[in-house]
Amino acid sequence: NICKTTGPVPEAARTRALTEEELAARLAWMRRVEAAVLKPFGEAGRRPMTWHEYSLSLIALTIAGTIFAYAVLRLQGVLPGNPLGLPGLSPALAFNAAISFSTNTTWQAFGCESALSLLSQAAGMTVLAFLSSAIGIVAAFAFARGLVQSRSPFLGNAWEDLVRCIFWLMLPLAFALALLFVSQGGVQSWQAVIPLQTLEGAAQRIATGPMASQEAVRLLTVTGGSFFSANAAHPFTTPSAFMCIAQVIVTLLMSSSIVFAYGRMTGNLREGFSILLGMAAVFAAAFLAIAWSEGQANPLVVVQGVSPELGNMEGKELRLGALLTSLFSTTSAASSAGASAGSYDSMLPMGGGIVLWLIELGDVIFGGARSGLYTMLGLAIVAVFVLGMLIGRTPRYIGKKIDAYDIKMVCVALLMPAICTLIGTAVACLAPVGTGSAAMGPH
Repeated sequence: NICKTTGPVPEAARTRALTEEELAARLAWMRRVEAAVLKPFGEAGRRPMTWHEYSLSLIALTIAGTIFAYAVLRLQGVLPGNPLGLPGLSPALAFNAAISFSTNTTWQAFGCESALSLLSQAAGMTVLAFLSSAIGIVAAFAFARGLVQSRSPFLGNAWEDLVRCIFWLMLPLAFALALLFVSQGGVQSWQAVIPLQTLEGAAQRIATGPMASQEAVRLLTVTGGSFFSANAAHPFTTPSAFMCIAQVIVTLLMSSSIVFAYGRMTGNLREGFSILLGMAAVFAAAFLAIAWSEGQANPLVVVQGVSPELGNMEGKELRLGALLTSLFSTTSAASSAGASAGSYDSMLPMGGGIVLWLIELGDVIFGGARSGLYTMLGLAIVAVFVLGMLIGRTPRYIGKKIDAYDIKMVCVALLMPAICTLIGTAVACLAPVGTGSAAMGPH
């Protein structure tokens, strides 16, 4: 609805409000579905929330999802959907995996298809990936609302935003993408393995499962956790060059769309496009540099008599080649996905160094399905503040004054990833358990 103001209502805001009213009238069935899902929450499912309430709601859902996934992983040995009879994970490993997926880190310290049952993959890891990404998306929109609105202390309703994000955005896209995977040769089955005989007469068991649906969720939620340990290099996951390009597009789709939506929310598309262009410029430069580096043959391999025509093919799939692997690696590192279509360890120094640099940027270049927007907005606020101090004017961003408290909070948010990373690295470098298992080189 258009609120009454003392001045004229901006045409963009008026048009947007009228469009929302028209959509609400046409898609009334959506409201009925939302009402049914939110009914258990009572008034809390519709009432506007302050930032404290909004944050606590998202934290509570994250904790609940972590506990649920931990229970599934620990009890997978007695739960259905386990045709191979795999035992439950150890307490430490289950806790590590649950925390990893609930925070959208998707770190996997196990062989995926050989350690997790089909139920654990579908109901544990996939559900957590959905929840963690949806939480990040609605948090990004809440942050944008806080920047756009003037006096209201409310940021919307977290439960309502989550239902809309999952039901009307992520589920339809995941369903369509899963069908695309199946059409291109991906597997979608509740059969854990397919026994067969090779041409040499040896017996082989090929791991299968509900891969297409899980990989679709992985791409949309911009997470690296795959159904297979080989990740996107597995032929079921990336059966062709077309699917490699499709995965790159989908990985960047959500984060790019959120930046564009931010421009719509501010009533000025240039705000969104300026951020998007900044991200795209760094992404393109990084990709060109990585592609050039990996297009060069490894001199240590050439002296062994290997042809240098295909470039550095160590750790890469022949069906993808050095160029597509470089594109996938750039996308994964820039979007914080963590997926891989080739071995990062086998990249040449320049290509591997740029991938590491993209990771260390802290989700700025597109970022995940959520983090790229508010990380970039934080940097924009710092830049506006510094520029305002240099020219002697009160720093303002989209018409709002930036004071000392604002800049302190932004700096804390921007510095925390680096601080946590450095502390963890220091502990790993000093502890025997960290140095004893490391491979040679800067790992």
